[in-house]
Amino acid sequence: MIKKGNRVAPFFNMGQEGVVIQLIENKVKNAHSAHGSFAAQFYAVVKLDKDGKEIKVRCSDLMRLD
Repeated sequence: MIKKGNRVAPFFNMGQEGVVIQLIENKVKNAHSAHGSFAAQFYAVVKLDKDGKEIKVRCSDLMRLD
């Protein structure tokens, strides 16, 4: 589970290492399903170590660095 303050890197670009500074819940609004509602998606705002830039990445695309 990703938490605020964790050191992480995205699976698709392992060179972008950084620290999670914020977690955002994005609810699915405009989707139709005959079998119920969709689960919310969670995003993390990551402050990169290299240049201090902040990026928004889906939490399921992040890997914790220990």
